[in-house]
Amino acid sequence: YQFFSTTKGHNNCAILHLKFSPDGNLLLSVAQDSSICIWDCSPLMYNQPIQPYLSFTSQQGLVTSIAWCSLNSEFITGGSDGTIQVWNIKDNKVEQSAILKGHHDSITCVAARVTNILTITSGSKDGDIKVWYSNGESKTLPKTHKGAVTSIDYSPFSARNLIITGGYDGSINLYDIDKNQCLQSWFESVEMSRLYPPISCVRFSPNGRFILVSSMDNVIRLFDLSTHKCKRIYVGHSNQEYVGNNLISVMHTINYHCYIVSGSQDGNIWIWNLQNKKPVQII
Repeated sequence: YQFFSTTKGHNNCAILHLKFSPDGNLLLSVAQDSSICIWDCSPLMYNQPIQPYLSFTSQQGLVTSIAWCSLNSEFITGGSDGTIQVWNIKDNKVEQSAILKGHHDSITCVAARVTNILTITSGSKDGDIKVWYSNGESKTLPKTHKGAVTSIDYSPFSARNLIITGGYDGSINLYDIDKNQCLQSWFESVEMSRLYPPISCVRFSPNGRFILVSSMDNVIRLFDLSTHKCKRIYVGHSNQEYVGNNLISVMHTINYHCYIVSGSQDGNIWIWNLQNKKPVQII
């Protein structure tokens, strides 16, 4: 991988969040001033820089988290005011379709899954995890994190609505949303002490059998869901200050190799081979 281009669209304000739409055609970006830009990625097919498509400013304090709900037409934002807002892209406009209220503290992470209905899960600074359905129903999951919920991810291949959550207290929990139940706590199963570093990001592997956990001790760990044990450790990057629901990701290439991609506190991007744990490239 090599540098391609620089595109500006947030008035030189710090960028907090970036998220490609599931179909890869749009890029969602959020800045520190709560400005939100949607970028058209189609020029990349012709080796041209991406272009701003739509922009607006959210009125929910600091935008703390984002997630796409559909291929490229609906997304959600979580705010420091404790609300989750649902946005639709239609006829070259962004329209707010819903405001979800119920948290008593700042939203720290959001995730969404579409099956027969849209399901949104949100975590907050006070440790609450809420589930919202597009039919208007909502519920609160059993509270297990003693502190902020830092990251949420949905299982990619499951007939049930399973999510993994990470907390600032160092705990990692697997929930069955449909049963309103915490199935497993990694905090106990791997005998971690309560002084274990805060979790900055959790991610399911593409096959749903493993989870990647980034913690604020400069380490990424790969856990096996069937045994709840750590299988591999990846080191080299720096992460002792930042928490973010998009700090790590897993990607496949056309030769079927699997890689881990992570941001780093020193401004670099690290890419590891998932199998042999070796860094492939530092950008």
